[in-house]
Amino acid sequence: MKFFTGQRLKIIDNYTPIKCSPNIDSETVSEALYGENFILKKIFKNWLWGELESDHYEGFISIHSISDEEDEHTHYVSELRTYMYSKPDIKSVTTGILSINSLITVVDEVRGFSKISNNSYIFTKHIDLKSKKNNNYIDTAIKFTNTPYKWGGRTSFGIDCSGLVQLSLMNSGYECPRDSNLQKQVLGKNIPLETCFNNLKKGDIIFWEGHVGIMVSDKNIIHANSFSMDTRIEKLTDADSRISQNSNKICEIKRIIA
Repeated sequence: MKFFTGQRLKIIDNYTPIKCSPNIDSETVSEALYGENFILKKIFKNWLWGELESDHYEGFISIHSISDEEDEHTHYVSELRTYMYSKPDIKSVTTGILSINSLITVVDEVRGFSKISNNSYIFTKHIDLKSKKNNNYIDTAIKFTNTPYKWGGRTSFGIDCSGLVQLSLMNSGYECPRDSNLQKQVLGKNIPLETCFNNLKKGDIIFWEGHVGIMVSDKNIIHANSFSMDTRIEKLTDADSRISQNSNKICEIKRIIA
């Protein structure tokens, strides 16, 4: 496989870590999902530096996790996760498992399964057209309940706070940056902090410095957090009381306007 600057490459692992330096032991800053495009900028032996096309997040990925295939994505995984099978049969060998928002190219449909470009089969009801998005990002976020917390995680196998917000919004057709500091800058409409606890609505996004969550009602929030090491729903007042112990107050509230 030949590489060149600006080349568009395709992630072929179920998901792959994005590293802060070209070393397997370095910090994982994010993850790339199966089928996502990676734009190459530099080559470091067995590591490639560039950015994800979906959110422009930069970092290093392993050279072994990509392909130079040029097929265009037609569908995405709409359920939390789904298996790939060797045949259109639930008893056949599984060839991998994909997380929500993974991108695939469907080439055929057989008995309730969709054949994709790597010759595996996915249950058709677990995918949807790339052009068709779920309009309810809150419902998507709730699907992640009990998902383990993972620093840099961006999948249903492990996720961090900003990854939860990003995947939930992207699954509903919204563009969303990867990190909470950028999400805070570009998402939605500002809600005045002085009245925040009396003026919250389902879907509002709550920001602390370095942390973020989504309101699932006017009282409760869902967030991936390192305190419980999972993704859970709890009262905003309880979460804020705990987070504020380190002088980390709510600093921004955003309301998504459809």
